[in-house]
Amino acid sequence: MTSTKFKINSYLSVFKDKNLSEQLEPPFYLLGLILAVSSAPELIKPSEWYPLVTKDEDAELEFDNENQASQFMEGIMTWWNYVNHQFSQGKDIVLPSALKFLKSGKPSKPLVEFCEGYINGYDWLEDVWDDAIEDESTTSSLIGMAHILLIQIMQWPHALEKIEELPDVLGALLESPNPRRAIEFLTENLSSIGIDGHKLSRERLPVYSPETVIKSPEEKIGRNDPCPCGSGKKFKKCCLH
Repeated sequence: MTSTKFKINSYLSVFKDKNLSEQLEPPFYLLGLILAVSSAPELIKPSEWYPLVTKDEDAELEFDNENQASQFMEGIMTWWNYVNHQFSQGKDIVLPSALKFLKSGKPSKPLVEFCEGYINGYDWLEDVWDDAIEDESTTSSLIGMAHILLIQIMQWPHALEKIEELPDVLGALLESPNPRRAIEFLTENLSSIGIDGHKLSRERLPVYSPETVIKSPEEKIGRNDPCPCGSGKKFKKCCLH
């Protein structure tokens, strides 16, 4: 699998069309959604998650022209291919620069949309994750930490109010001298989940023993094998010559 550079400006330009933007989920919501689906411990084909890109899953997208359709599909598929390539290689992803916190500590609107998309993408595949991981596994812990942070970002500023049941992950990160620490932590966490998901997907692939391999039609027929014509004779005494 090769990776093509994701062109965020080209992708976002599609959403400037009012007719199309009214049909689609927000642009950064879709990036979060696709990232979550790409992280799953099972290959989820684009044909399976594509209906989720619209606000009405039962509605068919209506594009103004072929160029617009091509531009949109190129955008979401380039992002899909990029994150899958990174995870398959055991590498962290790079999130778009619009996903950030403002000087006030408030998360940007694109960041909130992204978090919502990721949460919904994970919830859509929660059964897949439950079947693949143990409750006390490292991956389970990573997912738990990610969900706390994602939800606290979505609920800002109310998330900064101390809730005894949950650690104040967001508050601690925002107090860091490094203003980018919260985004760096989020990127590292989501990347680790995606890398683990791809490892689990490979481990869960069925293993075939030699006894279960079906001979292909092109495989050479032995002289003493039954003739494939169905005559009941040996191949050497039937259709060999």
